[in-house]
Amino acid sequence: MGKYGETIMRARNSRKIYFFFYLAAVAISIGVFYYLMTGKEITKPMLWGMGIFLILGIKATEIHRFRNLYEIQPDGFVHTIGVINKLSKKRDLFSISDVEVSQNILQRILGFGTVHVIQFSKDSAIYVKNINRPHEFANVLQQAISKARKANLDP
Repeated sequence: MGKYGETIMRARNSRKIYFFFYLAAVAISIGVFYYLMTGKEITKPMLWGMGIFLILGIKATEIHRFRNLYEIQPDGFVHTIGVINKLSKKRDLFSISDVEVSQNILQRILGFGTVHVIQFSKDSAIYVKNINRPHEFANVLQQAISKARKANLDP
């Protein structure tokens, strides 16, 4: 159940956008392991620095990921921003005129992308950035919009 009511679908930023950070973390870990296994010396400050970098980096990516929540509800589209202090913006489904999906080649390979929720002009678009399965999200949103408009037309 979302802040405003029943939720059809939720989306957050994909962990896949941090692919290169995670790759760097793995490379650092392998490097430390290699140095320890070959008996080469690693100073304590260097080891602490790498450990703190890895822990804080992973925590920072998760906090960044949880800052945005996108929800499709039967009567609206809700974008919640923040972790501690939250701001929820609800858009009525009738105000959404179009939905577009954009993906570059890396996003297509990894299966994430950005959904543009357009309200009458591209200047007022809401960007649902870097979510997994963006086409599925766009299709569910389009179906919710169609259902809401049809329910409004049928008495």
